[in-house]
Amino acid sequence: MNQVTTFTQPAVLAPLELDFTPVPAPIIRDLELQIAELKKKSLDIEKRNNELKHVLHSIYTTPAQKRALLEELEWKHKISRRRACRLLNLARSTCWYRAACKGRLPPKQSKPIDALSQAAMIVRLKKLSRQIKNGFVPDSESVQEQFATGLHRLRLPVAAKLAGMNLNLAIDIFLAWCERTGK
Repeated sequence: MNQVTTFTQPAVLAPLELDFTPVPAPIIRDLELQIAELKKKSLDIEKRNNELKHVLHSIYTTPAQKRALLEELEWKHKISRRRACRLLNLARSTCWYRAACKGRLPPKQSKPIDALSQAAMIVRLKKLSRQIKNGFVPDSESVQEQFATGLHRLRLPVAAKLAGMNLNLAIDIFLAWCERTGK
């Protein structure tokens, strides 16, 4: 049972063959033009991003408004809280603070909603919906009544019934109706 072991010499690796022939000048110019266009597009996108940040900052000035927008970015657009805060120039610590709105009463209206014209009623419902979304007005029975009456007058009976049970859903239906009709 004698086995003879033979050793083979490892294969010699050939050196890398690199091609150092110069690239034609038209190809280099084309690549340089493409790089310049990409840089220009990048700067344009950065400029538009900064403009949009400025617009958002000027529209949503209060922390409550920014918190509402933050939640919308998180849930609708699936953006993380950290990125959403960075986009809104909002410190992440402020997004946890909630102002207490218990004990606040809804603002007194000069006229009941029944006495308003349709345009004035739409304006009042939009204002109330913004206030509710931003946490300035609690969900009280008078607000639910106003929404139910207004939505019934706008011929949105299903949303009017929902106003008593789920005011936020009724507000979303009303705002979608406003967008669709352009009012």
